[in-house]
Amino acid sequence: MRAAPLVRIQLVVVLMVSFLLQSHARAWPSYTIIAQSGQQPPGLAGLTFGGFWTPDINASGQVVFCADLFGLGTDATSRYSIWAGTGDSLQLVARAGQNAIGVGGDAVHQLPNGPRISSDGYVTFTDAFKSSQPSGAEGCGNCGIWSGKPGSMNFVARVGAIAPGSHLPFGNLHYPVVSRFGRTTLDGWLRDTSAARDPFGLWTGPPGLLQAVAITGSPTPGVESLFLGDYHPQFSTDDVGNVAFLWNLTGPGITVTNNLGIWMGPAAEPRLIARTGSVAPATAETFTDLFGPALSRSGKVAFAASLSNSAPAVKGSVWLGAPGSLLLVAASNQHAPGTPTDVVFNSFDGPIPTDDGQVGFMASLAGPAVDSSNNLGIWVGLPDSLRLAARTGDPVPGIPASVLTNLEQLQVNSFGQV
Repeated sequence: MRAAPLVRIQLVVVLMVSFLLQSHARAWPSYTIIAQSGQQPPGLAGLTFGGFWTPDINASGQVVFCADLFGLGTDATSRYSIWAGTGDSLQLVARAGQNAIGVGGDAVHQLPNGPRISSDGYVTFTDAFKSSQPSGAEGCGNCGIWSGKPGSMNFVARVGAIAPGSHLPFGNLHYPVVSRFGRTTLDGWLRDTSAARDPFGLWTGPPGLLQAVAITGSPTPGVESLFLGDYHPQFSTDDVGNVAFLWNLTGPGITVTNNLGIWMGPAAEPRLIARTGSVAPATAETFTDLFGPALSRSGKVAFAASLSNSAPAVKGSVWLGAPGSLLLVAASNQHAPGTPTDVVFNSFDGPIPTDDGQVGFMASLAGPAVDSSNNLGIWVGLPDSLRLAARTGDPVPGIPASVLTNLEQLQVNSFGQV
């Protein structure tokens, strides 16, 4: 579990860099203060906010974040908290020292952490809770996941409990994500004392109705007689119950050239949409590596991939679509829109699809006038009309005599804002 950070941001703000792509104008962001150090938290007289960490925001402007609390009676057993809402209507989600719902006994929250918020305001978080009950597990024996709305949180899973779709208990839980109606998706290790290596799994569903999507050693959908091997911790969910995930294959006929795939679909029926060693749609090249994937709320998938036609050179690419209808969005050595004609894409990172069919991604560039000062960019748009949103070396709007020197951690919302 994540420990409380030693250094925390002392002011939480919502920052949206809203590039007006239709006109190709670049607007400087506006800011809204959500919570501030020294401010009284709603409903907690005599206490003040201290530091903040791990904020998340949805397309409606609702946020969730962790906060320290300071004041009379607070200490390490009661100071950590999670809040959700807007600047005008924050609500307490969980606080250290409060009852840990669904665990039983005298369990209380100890370090609620890693919150995420869905498009309709559902929140999920992890916690290392404190209890006199024996955990029956090594390591973080008292770790759990909760999901719901402020005031009505529900228990989802805990280390030591038998995992759905398996006879084995959870041995470790990673940070979950949440989508509409509180559907929670999580991954983690199972504890198997009889095996040389613990299996890994991916689960999704509302609290109380988790389903196994994939578990190490289980049959692989769409690949006859093969089984899921080690898991790559990369998955995404949408608002209609689909999960997209990247996983290794193992079994007869599997080599390093064809042992990786991306699946997408509901928990009970994910479909293989791309696999290393297979021909990339509408090309004469094969997938040699896969990265991502990411889902839009409406079920469009985007991912990056390496391609090869058996020549020495391997090139990057970005893909967008749905099972059976993938489109090549961009590839290495293609002209990068919004740049001089001799500047081309080199490599890609982190494509994100939007609800209206757009995709955003980062890319490095190559060309005669490209160097380390201007070789990174962000593009957003429809597959046939990509627009440059930002590039290193460009002037920074609103800050005279300044240029962008680096680009990191791209996010794109359902409206195509970057």
